[in-house]
Amino acid sequence: DDQAAYDKLTRKQFDLSVLKGQEVSLVVSYWLMYSLTLLRTQKTILLIWGTNLEQALEELENLKKNKIERSSRIFKTLGDANKFKILRLLAQGETKVKTIAKTLDLTSATVSYHISDFITNELITLKANKKSEGYVINGDLLKETWQFTLDELKIDN
Repeated sequence: DDQAAYDKLTRKQFDLSVLKGQEVSLVVSYWLMYSLTLLRTQKTILLIWGTNLEQALEELENLKKNKIERSSRIFKTLGDANKFKILRLLAQGETKVKTIAKTLDLTSATVSYHISDFITNELITLKANKKSEGYVINGDLLKETWQFTLDELKIDN
């Protein structure tokens, strides 16, 4: 089936269903190497396919898979109630592991483990200057992850 072959080739990145029933000519382009372009002429529609487009689509697909894996790790990290509470205390400025442990009735080792997980997943960074040190929440990553999730699930926000 032509549609299945097209979907496999383009990795479902482009929907040409609006052209159903119209004659489309395929032009392979060495000049526009990473391009997929529709060009309407008076007589026909040209689908211009760049010679390196398949490679570019594969890289996009891998990037998307990586974003999905990263988002899943972040949501898994945030899905633990204790981790979320620790993150909230860090956001409020608390930096002492012992204080966090006592506040949440956890061991210092558990709190340190969770903080290490936050750093590994880039949810927080340690900022230090001459006078003090503290953790900074990576708000941009959290916003990006949330937006990516909304986009992937096709939810308007």
